[in-house]
Amino acid sequence: MMPAMLSNRYFDPLRHRDFALLWSGQAVSQVGDGVFTVTLALEALRVDRHAAGLSYVLAARLVPAVLFTLLGGVIVDRFPRRIALLASDVAQGGAVTAITILVGTHRVSLLSLVLMALVFGLGDALFFPGVIPCLEAMTSQRVSRQDTWREVRSWQTAVRQRIPRPGRGPAAPR
Repeated sequence: MMPAMLSNRYFDPLRHRDFALLWSGQAVSQVGDGVFTVTLALEALRVDRHAAGLSYVLAARLVPAVLFTLLGGVIVDRFPRRIALLASDVAQGGAVTAITILVGTHRVSLLSLVLMALVFGLGDALFFPGVIPCLEAMTSQRVSRQDTWREVRSWQTAVRQRIPRPGRGPAAPR
């Protein structure tokens, strides 16, 4: 018997164009988000060597995502989800671009890092409530009867378990 990661059914959800585009785009985006967060922390330490400066920047990244996720859910219920997801990604891309320009021109400050981290956190608060219903809508419309939503979810879980994380090897069980 083939392991779940190597079976032909493992790649079945990627046969559906909308799902494949969303999944591949978000895979790249999640890598970028991780790089951005690490870079943001390193840049905060370069600008202000105190732990308080780093905590302000990282809190500005996390707190809006936690506090405004419910509001983000209301927004994605009132407006087209794809527009909300694109708006979130555009805002986050703008924050990354602004930080890149500020660092490149040596004009970055702790305040600018906090503000861009805040924009990024607000983007997460808008994005995450909208992505799951968007996936469900895509799979319910496009996935054939033999490819159930449960299979798509088990596929996503299998992929998540193999993503390297700090303190774990790439294939370590949860």
